[in-house]
Amino acid sequence: MKFKSLFAAAALAVFALVGCESEENLGEARISVDPTSISLAATDDSKAVTLVATRDWQIYSQPDWVALDKTTGTASTKEQTVTISVAANSGNDREGEVVFTIGLARASLTVKQAGEAGELKKGSGTLEDPYSVAGAIEFCQSLGADVQSENSVYIKGIVSSVSTTYEASGTYGNAVFYIVDNEGDTDQFYAFQTLYLGNRKWKSGDDDIKAGDAVIICGPVVNYKGNTPETVGKGASYLYSLNGKTEAVVEPEDPSKVEQITCAEFIQKADENTTYRLVGKVTSAVNTQYCSFDMNDGTATVVVWTVNNKDEWKDKVKKDGTVTVRGKYLLYTDKSGNQKHEMVDAYIEKFEAGSSSDDPTPSNPSGTGTQADPYNAAGVLAFIATLEGSNESTNDVYVKGKISSIKYSFSADYGTATFDISDDGSTNGSQFTCYSVYTLGNQAWVEGNTQIAVGDEVIICGKVYKYNGNTPETVSKKAYIYSLNGKTSDTVGPVFGVEKTEITVGASATSATINVTGNVKWTASSENATVSPASGEGNGAVTVSFAANTDTENAKTYTVVVSTTEDVTTKSYTVTITQNKVSAGGEEVTVTFDKAKLAAAACKGAVVKMDDVISFTNSSDYGTTNVTELRIYKGQTFTVTATGKTITKIEFTCTASDKTKQGPGCWGAGAPSGYTYSGTTGTWVGESASVAFTATDNQVRIVELKVTYK
Repeated sequence: MKFKSLFAAAALAVFALVGCESEENLGEARISVDPTSISLAATDDSKAVTLVATRDWQIYSQPDWVALDKTTGTASTKEQTVTISVAANSGNDREGEVVFTIGLARASLTVKQAGEAGELKKGSGTLEDPYSVAGAIEFCQSLGADVQSENSVYIKGIVSSVSTTYEASGTYGNAVFYIVDNEGDTDQFYAFQTLYLGNRKWKSGDDDIKAGDAVIICGPVVNYKGNTPETVGKGASYLYSLNGKTEAVVEPEDPSKVEQITCAEFIQKADENTTYRLVGKVTSAVNTQYCSFDMNDGTATVVVWTVNNKDEWKDKVKKDGTVTVRGKYLLYTDKSGNQKHEMVDAYIEKFEAGSSSDDPTPSNPSGTGTQADPYNAAGVLAFIATLEGSNESTNDVYVKGKISSIKYSFSADYGTATFDISDDGSTNGSQFTCYSVYTLGNQAWVEGNTQIAVGDEVIICGKVYKYNGNTPETVSKKAYIYSLNGKTSDTVGPVFGVEKTEITVGASATSATINVTGNVKWTASSENATVSPASGEGNGAVTVSFAANTDTENAKTYTVVVSTTEDVTTKSYTVTITQNKVSAGGEEVTVTFDKAKLAAAACKGAVVKMDDVISFTNSSDYGTTNVTELRIYKGQTFTVTATGKTITKIEFTCTASDKTKQGPGCWGAGAPSGYTYSGTTGTWVGESASVAFTATDNQVRIVELKVTYK
């Protein structure tokens, strides 16, 4: 009887304990790990650490050589044990970081493991003491973004992956691959367009590059865009050693047997495998770091690049002198699609100084920038100096001069050209760069159009600005040759078109502009808006006027028909103007990054308008080939600005591609206060005329952007 009473009492106690149990009070969100650093042996080894996370946690990042017994956990105020394990390390001592996260908050654990080879020496970059990969990365970072090393350095490592084998590069004969200090390391050095043993192109029968090869690379290096340590491209570096095998540097063909040809013949032959000799005038300032320059012999311009004996000549070669140089041909295409003809693997043989110096005497500014009174080169430079930052000129301006040098001739593939003009066509006076301009009639150049030449007299019309805040030039593809040697049109038949068939404006906007291009007569009409002018000839701007939209439910649409009776393929274009609705938080504008918007945003510092109020600026610089989203590289900024309004919300939609390695909700820690995210979308809420975001974790790739303002 007594036993039964005790059992009943015990059962009652258990019931009371369970009945009183309540959900744990987790308190504020916090996460910590103890200790914050552990050291492990070179053999198979493991250690346990304790983690406190008051919200569900997961692993944000970890080195490939570190394993954990668990990578997620539930929220608790109690300590949780996580075991860190490593396999035996036959390489050098190594160190990595395991990052735990509960979302915005993170905790880091430093993991150090000894290696059988001991501490890794970073090296000094000489043949006797090559840089390790860690040493090369540290050296590149000390140079600053996009600054090339003055001298070639030696780097030793193991090939971790191959992007382009020597054989796959074809006639280029170079390879692209990554190297590491030890297999499994995450820190990699990028061997970009590296020539073969003996500082020559790879040829059939040579061993190719593969993962696991032990190599020593020799060449100049650069920290590309401030975040990628790599060798300088276009064959400036080479394999000094491949799995212990070396070859002596091979001198080019016997100079006495090298054929001398003209610059035009050099371009026409386009022979990447044969050395030729050119003699011509140096028509540009000389880059003394690389001893690179433009040369012209009266037939064409060639850019001399990668001079092998640059140290002997870089301080001797000057503009306006005559140079004798031998080398091979390379057609180079930049990120904007512009092409230039280069001589690479070059040797300077002789130089005779000219009568003028590299420091041109500026001409006096003249002109007012109108069609009747164009600026001269000095005049437009003085005008651009008054513009703030990288802002474009509000209106088109006219600039008159003679072509002094040509960077890129017109091509049918890209339709534009880039050249410099001066008052007299010489390279001595003030020079103005006409960058990526269209031809006569503001048209893309096609086969049959007139080609340009040094000495041609031109009048340029279009927008101008300071590229990147410091380089005066025309805005890419927003300027054209108004007159070429007195001619204002090419005889290629009638041309007609409109710049855009779809235009979006804000709810408060009362007008939009349609840009008509061509050389024919045209008319413009609308059934629900006012157009002015209603007719014109050649290039023209049609102003479309309408009332502000006060509707909070619906956007408004206006259509304008622009037509011609001339014999052209498309005789009529319907332009749709969408006027945004008024939302509760203000007006909204959305942009999806199509090819046109991507091209507009690809130039570093370019201001891209979303509508008449909102614009954005990207401090990155990237090509647009095969690109389907706006890119902001690590360390670069993206700024959204409102003119005369206040931004209240910015919404991002980003890609979720693993290769971008971007932070949570696009920006991660690089977003300003007021930013929240979920998955691949993020939203900033606040009130500001300008909002800046920084890509801190890695590059950010945006596919859609929506801005609300009032």
